[in-house]
Amino acid sequence: MKTIHSKLALLGIVLLVPGLAAADTGKSKQDLVLEYLDYIGVIESIELSTETMRMDYEEYYAFVPDTFWEDPRVEAAFDNYKVSLLRGYTEALTEELSDEELDFLIEFYASEEGKRVIAIGRRLDPLMVAANSEAGGVFADELSYLLEYGDE
Repeated sequence: MKTIHSKLALLGIVLLVPGLAAADTGKSKQDLVLEYLDYIGVIESIELSTETMRMDYEEYYAFVPDTFWEDPRVEAAFDNYKVSLLRGYTEALTEELSDEELDFLIEFYASEEGKRVIAIGRRLDPLMVAANSEAGGVFADELSYLLEYGDE
């Protein structure tokens, strides 16, 4: 439920960026971009990556008291991070894609074929996470060794 509320709040905040009117739909160009980003999972991905980042920080800085992480200023910093990311995506796509291209992309990703493409991508996500984790472990081990023993 928190994710749905966060998603709606995030969309609401980003809508404060002025949008351009789209050709035939009556929706602003920004609304079309947000619809597209929602279809392809970017908004959900921003939410999840922010939560993951927060958990990583809390784990890495375990010595910091829990009251720090509950501070409204810290909460606001994470919210601002999400808003900045979504605003960046929205502004870039608003500039780069025409109304017709956005309409096409939304229509495609709303179709059964588009939903299958998204589903395939989501099935690949765990593979990417595992590969990143493995690479990160190797890098961390190598860096630790170099820091401890130097370049012998």
